[in-house]
Amino acid sequence: MPWIQITQGVTYIYLILTMLVMFNRKDSLSITVCTCALYVLEYPQFVSRQTFRGFVLMIVVSWAWDFLYLFIFTSTADEDEEDGGMEYSVRRFSRLFSYISFFFRIIVVAVFWKVSLEFSKIIRKQAPLSASGNDEEADLNRILAQYEQ
Repeated sequence: MPWIQITQGVTYIYLILTMLVMFNRKDSLSITVCTCALYVLEYPQFVSRQTFRGFVLMIVVSWAWDFLYLFIFTSTADEDEEDGGMEYSVRRFSRLFSYISFFFRIIVVAVFWKVSLEFSKIIRKQAPLSASGNDEEADLNRILAQYEQ
């Protein structure tokens, strides 16, 4: 499977959902994770397995923060009192996408964890192996050198 393309697609969807959520509230952690992940996926020569594990950790932290925001700290009745219900449709739209993003992040975490588990294989599939096939480190360095050009 083309895991780099799948990861990019999942990240773009997560980015779009995050932007739709931001009509009502700031979600700076998720937007930062999305933009950094897209950079890393575009230029894999600068990354390691730990980079993707860091993304997984940050996505889980943003998921926990959204859980607190959606289910504990806020209610729609409190939000209506702030502006007299004038922005009800915008808040409802943003809240809908907050829930969609909340549940979609489970898929995002799974994809990023998969990439972190099989990082060498996934990067190696971007180009053919060397003739010997045994020197994994040399193969990985050669593949990453292609991206530097």
